[in-house]
Amino acid sequence: MPFPKWLLAVATLFIVEGSQAATVPPYDQTVSASIQPVAERLLIQLVKDGRSLKVDGQPVFNGDDKFLPGKIAIGLADYLTSLPKDDPRLPAYLDDFSKIAKLTADDTNHTWGIYYYLSALNKLRKAGELDRAVDAETLAKLKVSLDWRHFVRTSDWTLINLPNNYYCVAMAVGRRRAA
Repeated sequence: MPFPKWLLAVATLFIVEGSQAATVPPYDQTVSASIQPVAERLLIQLVKDGRSLKVDGQPVFNGDDKFLPGKIAIGLADYLTSLPKDDPRLPAYLDDFSKIAKLTADDTNHTWGIYYYLSALNKLRKAGELDRAVDAETLAKLKVSLDWRHFVRTSDWTLINLPNNYYCVAMAVGRRRAA
């Protein structure tokens, strides 16, 4: 999965050649020249390979990442919403997002993954592409699964086996659902 934009930006700030800081290209150039082509290749490969997708020889869907569906969704939504509305690839890529959403809708997706997925859906909604990117049946499933109440007990407002900082994740999920 590609790194979040902010992580790449932070990493580039620490690149040093000798005692002089390296010349770092502008952020938008890094995104358009490096990150977006990788996201596009991953989108195409994920649709092609489905659950058998491997990155650097490692299976992506090995069950180790409890945030994976959300990471996939936000990475792809970020890429799709960066494309111009008249880009001829956009309709097919939105269909591909729909296939991937169906593929991952029932997968384990906890806390941060829920937040990432809701952020992706919100991004697509703001871009006017949500209806094209997620079919009604999958969206109905996601409305049930993408909820803070999966990790907060509503009887006493305690977290379910999580440290206190996850109240912030629950609040962020609740705010994304209300958006």
